[in-house]
Amino acid sequence: MKHWETSFRQICLSLLIMASGFMAVYLTMPKYEFSYNIEIAISPIGMAMSRIYADMPDTAPQNFQGFIHNGEYVVYRNWLPGSFKTLAEWFHLVNSESIFSARLFSVLIYALNALLFLSLLLKYKFSQQVAFFSAIIFILLPSHLDFGSLIYADIWFPTFWLLALLVLDRRRPYTFFLFSLVLILGFWFHSFILVLLPMPVLVYLLSRFNFKKLPTLLILVLGIVTVLCVQWYLIKGSPDNYLVQALKKYSLFGLTQGGDFHYTWLLKRLLSLVYESGFLIPILIFVYWKRTDFKKSRFTNSRFNHILILQALALIFYIVAFTNWFGIHRHGLGMFAVLLASIGASLLSNLEKRSTLFSNRAGLTAIGMCLLLFAALPLVTKETKELKHQDDKLIKFISNKASDNSTKFAAFFLFEETNTPIGVSSYHRTMSISIQTASYSFDHDIFYGNSNTRNTIHQGLQKLEAMGIDDFQDDQAIVITERSIDLSHMKILDSLSVDNVKAYHLSLNPTP
Repeated sequence: MKHWETSFRQICLSLLIMASGFMAVYLTMPKYEFSYNIEIAISPIGMAMSRIYADMPDTAPQNFQGFIHNGEYVVYRNWLPGSFKTLAEWFHLVNSESIFSARLFSVLIYALNALLFLSLLLKYKFSQQVAFFSAIIFILLPSHLDFGSLIYADIWFPTFWLLALLVLDRRRPYTFFLFSLVLILGFWFHSFILVLLPMPVLVYLLSRFNFKKLPTLLILVLGIVTVLCVQWYLIKGSPDNYLVQALKKYSLFGLTQGGDFHYTWLLKRLLSLVYESGFLIPILIFVYWKRTDFKKSRFTNSRFNHILILQALALIFYIVAFTNWFGIHRHGLGMFAVLLASIGASLLSNLEKRSTLFSNRAGLTAIGMCLLLFAALPLVTKETKELKHQDDKLIKFISNKASDNSTKFAAFFLFEETNTPIGVSSYHRTMSISIQTASYSFDHDIFYGNSNTRNTIHQGLQKLEAMGIDDFQDDQAIVITERSIDLSHMKILDSLSVDNVKAYHLSLNPTP
């Protein structure tokens, strides 16, 4: 009877955590458009790729790993198809390919991650109170929650990491192979998930050779040196491999091969990680308050200590070995959500051994701190309001020109290829605008070397016709540009000027 009651309580707790995870992201996510932080650089890409997988054209190559843009194939081989194919199946299930539907899928994955984290704590015999508070903290970590509705492969990082940790049991050595298999399967969703594997492999090998007493710091140094040597070998030996190209761009060793190191961004990410850890402050205050008893207590859950050390080693390696990737991508902080919440759970569990009341108070205060940090997040992350205002105007301009919802404009974007203050290139902005206005967009590169705007536009339309696309307006087009172009032989139906960007609604019919 007692076992049944415990199981019933755990089921109710699991449902509550899943519902909390779902509602937290659902209530805070943009409902119908891309939010204007770093998400605008990647969510449109995830949306475009998933739509193509949902309705794959006959002309797509057999091993398609990219998306079709402007009637041309643009292939990104380091973006493996698992995430986008899964989202494409979701589109079929809900019979919708909208941005909102895609966000809803990400919200469900977020809720699943919350359930997996709760299951991890219950597996290691944390009390239900500590597991509950820690799971809510996991849900409310500021940057983790901020990117909870991301339409991109990175949403799967916590999923596969938690699944791998769940199957791992140091008392059963064979489970390490299951652990590795889960991360290898995660590679099909995002290649960088394998970044989490080298340090656990090293720890496992050392443990099998009775090197258990080696200092953790020495293990970390050995792991980093080993992997940097492997990076060096790959970069020198296979320069054309797509994963090697990613190593050159993002890894620490790759920086010596001509890569650009973003020192400022790296410092910002480290400060963001400190900010993300702010919920620990009230817990540590309670720990200090009970310092006499706490010093006498020990982290008796040695099995979970092993999980903590494994996580810390894997993520320290991730920062050191892939310094540039961590520096550039703020959503990469989501990889630390499991570790930070696990540290909070360990501290709360030790407090609970001395005083359940203190542990509950610390948990509630930490949740309050998470809410405060999330509310203050827009104040500490720079978002370019000028660019958002600019894009909103352009989106409204294109949308108001559509005379029929069943047809789309051929939009020819000519943004200069410069990075904005938030690191969003003009290419990503054009893709975002294209998706939100349901228009076919053309990369500005097609205009290079061709001074005749009319001919260039007609060439673009011919590409759409060659693809068998017939739902675009073949007598009109939108041109958006930051530089001067020759429109003397074209009829301008309307125009818009926003800061340094100009938009033109053109008639493609011959002028009399």
